[in-house]
Amino acid sequence: MQIFLLIVVLSLIRWTQAKTYPTLIVRESLPKIEVEPFHFFPYRGIYLNHYRATRLKEYLPHIDKTEINCIVVDFKEARGMVTYNTNVEFAKTIGARKPYINLERLLSMCKSHGLRLIGRVVVFQDSILACYNDGEYSMKSLDGRIWKDGHGRCWTNPCLKEVQKYNIEIAKDLTRRGVPEIQFDYIRFPSKTGRFRPYKLDCEDKTKVIASFLKLARQELKPLGATIAGDVYGYALWYPLKGEGQNLRLMAKWLDIINPMLYPSHFHKHHEKSSGPGKREYNLIFKSIVKGEALIGESLSASGGKFVPYIQGFNLKSPNFGPDYIANQIEAVRNSRAWGYIVWNSRGKYKPLWELLER
Repeated sequence: MQIFLLIVVLSLIRWTQAKTYPTLIVRESLPKIEVEPFHFFPYRGIYLNHYRATRLKEYLPHIDKTEINCIVVDFKEARGMVTYNTNVEFAKTIGARKPYINLERLLSMCKSHGLRLIGRVVVFQDSILACYNDGEYSMKSLDGRIWKDGHGRCWTNPCLKEVQKYNIEIAKDLTRRGVPEIQFDYIRFPSKTGRFRPYKLDCEDKTKVIASFLKLARQELKPLGATIAGDVYGYALWYPLKGEGQNLRLMAKWLDIINPMLYPSHFHKHHEKSSGPGKREYNLIFKSIVKGEALIGESLSASGGKFVPYIQGFNLKSPNFGPDYIANQIEAVRNSRAWGYIVWNSRGKYKPLWELLER
């Protein structure tokens, strides 16, 4: 066992040191926190939707000059479209297979440029499966019709094992074909946003349903060698989200990596409100990760990592957005002792990030 752990540590060190860290410029008004000079920080990534992933070559000149060493790519996106040439027959049957991405070519490019490819699989928000066969797998409104959330989107029923297994089969297919890490997103029930209408729920406690899905995914994927990651709301690091079924303590034991979405724009405006530029953004990220570690307990976070948050790479409710805004967030992630960050911009526009990292 000790030999195995030594091999894992040495492998992480080699991966972590594969690219250099640029010096980040952070405002002097931020809290001064003493940290050790080195700790694992293996994830420095960006998100690319399926369209942008087909244009990876346009990003490589920037990636090759910076610390970015991983990309998250949509292989099953929020409408339910499976964006690569999947071998999962059910995806073909329901009309979800839309092979925009040449998976083998993408894997080869990532390998050539030292990039870790992370496969994002959106799970329960899935209009294609929800509308298939007269809504057999959908969440239902109180009158029995296919339910839509406050924004008009359809969801599958997380309680159905057929829905869970379909998503796991896609993850298994990706793993078998060389994608080393699967990142599940929308592993939750719908939130009460927009013009929300109630839906039927005929299964056990929501938090148990979500945890059971992750347990099943781990049982199926771990024998194939996959790293299993999961996206959660930022607030889930502060307290359980019963409405969405995201209880971090229940979820964490089945996940290798937790990806909280810590966009300052998505927290309530009074949450960690403080004076001075940059303090709120820094505190939201730093305190969220610290609280998340405490919430799941030392036994589940003994590595000192586990968290690889998404940070804000888009201009929303952020009047001081720019390279320093991103630097501020990255510094908070590093000081919190997390394992890295992934910058999110839904359109793949990363000009402020490149300006920061190429200084």
